[in-house]
Amino acid sequence: MSDLELRLSIAARKIADLSRVRDELERSRDSMIALYEQSPVGYMTLDARGHVRNANASAARLLGMRRERLLQLPFNLLVHPEDRSRLDEHLSRCQRRGAVRVRTELRMKTKRGRNETHFAQVEMISGRFLDKTGELVFLTALVDLSERELRNEELVRARESSERIIETVRHPLAVVDHQLKIVRVNLAFTEYFKRSASHVQGRALDSVLNLWWSGNQLRVELEKALFRNERIEDLKLRINPSDVGERIVLLSARRLHQHAEGPALALVALEDITEREIAREEVRLLNEQLEQRVAARTEALQKSYEQMEAFCYSIAHDLRAPLRAMAGFSRILSDQFGDVIGAEALNYVKRIEGSAERMDMLIRDLLDYGRLNTIRLERSTVDLDMLFADVLMEMDNEIQARGARIRKEGVLPSVCGNMVVLRVVLGNLLSNAMKFVAPGTNPEVLVRCDNAPGTVRVWVIDNGIGISPEYHQKIFGVFQRLHSSETYPGTGIGLALVSKGVERLGGRVGVESEPGRGCRFWIELQQPAGAAESSLQPVNA
Repeated sequence: MSDLELRLSIAARKIADLSRVRDELERSRDSMIALYEQSPVGYMTLDARGHVRNANASAARLLGMRRERLLQLPFNLLVHPEDRSRLDEHLSRCQRRGAVRVRTELRMKTKRGRNETHFAQVEMISGRFLDKTGELVFLTALVDLSERELRNEELVRARESSERIIETVRHPLAVVDHQLKIVRVNLAFTEYFKRSASHVQGRALDSVLNLWWSGNQLRVELEKALFRNERIEDLKLRINPSDVGERIVLLSARRLHQHAEGPALALVALEDITEREIAREEVRLLNEQLEQRVAARTEALQKSYEQMEAFCYSIAHDLRAPLRAMAGFSRILSDQFGDVIGAEALNYVKRIEGSAERMDMLIRDLLDYGRLNTIRLERSTVDLDMLFADVLMEMDNEIQARGARIRKEGVLPSVCGNMVVLRVVLGNLLSNAMKFVAPGTNPEVLVRCDNAPGTVRVWVIDNGIGISPEYHQKIFGVFQRLHSSETYPGTGIGLALVSKGVERLGGRVGVESEPGRGCRFWIELQQPAGAAESSLQPVNA
């Protein structure tokens, strides 16, 4: 290959390299132009005179103008008149050799709508370079600071609002630093301690509170809030500040800045509870005195009950002695002199004997009723099924005499009660059920139970003469009778004993009945503690 051909080959390779470099530069330029045009930041190119040579879409949107109007427009027309001197200084700094990045904040004119003009805070960031003609130009980024200013304004408003709120709080508030020195206080704090804010600022909180005997406790607790970010709630302190005197306060505290990089400050709130504590102490003393008085009254009442019970037994004994004598002598007259005194006199003797026996029964029932009102009942678990069998055995003579049939449905459950009282209650209910039947009718009595959560309802159902609804409550009173003693003998106290006994056991009693359709008496008692879940189901035959 000749020397000419070699040179031509080298030149061809250089041309090819230059072409490739040119293509890469063009692609890079296109990318830069695309980045320039699509950037969310507003970009402008200014010449040395401060005229706009170029602007991207973001800059046009920020200024509220079309890009065509911006070109060759003096930039100072877009700047607030008061900030134009700052623009001139900015351009002057850009022209200095060695200027890399020049930053200036100023207000620029933007448009909202057709007629409204608004000035936004904008930061200009400019860098100098030479264009392809060698002319000095400044590539300038326009950063909208409106959002930052808005956030700053919101922070200022929030701070002002919080300060107003703090000032209107009626409890003393103080901000303390990591040394527990007071940084600031609210108005309530100065009024409570009768000291100005300047007087207490910089002083240790425990010294202001005059906690010479428990200051260490306060420091330990406040350090938990400051350094461990723990909340302090209602720490009771006795303070004795000068010009205030001894008071009782509740102290609560919380670290103000939750982030570790924030200063160690704690907000301390105080609530004076002196009057509340004094009132609580007075109530406690009154309760103690009341308990002592109640105990004394209870003891006196118990002695009175005991004396009354002894008195009643004495009277009952004194009353029953003549009655027994009357009944005994009447029985002797009828047995030994019945043939002598004649039929009419014998009838009178029988009446005297019957009246004496009824009077004796009435006295016994009254004593039982009085005893139910006064005796102390011990509650325990009572097996109703076993109690029912015992009562039937005790009443066997009466059952046989009346030709009654008494049955129970299923197994009766246990209840919380008193064996003696429930024996009286069940006996009186069964006796009533057998007694009040129509003439010539054999009594039919059914005893069954319904269980509900926590309670047991015992039913005593008969085929008797029934009771009108208007008398359903009246029959449970003392001496309440709906029939004469000749028709249905009794003292009128049986159902009163039932009602009082169930009441003393914390239960209820009632009846469902209509004339001629029998009675459905029920008593409701509590289940024993820890009753099995199965006991909550109804008992079926």
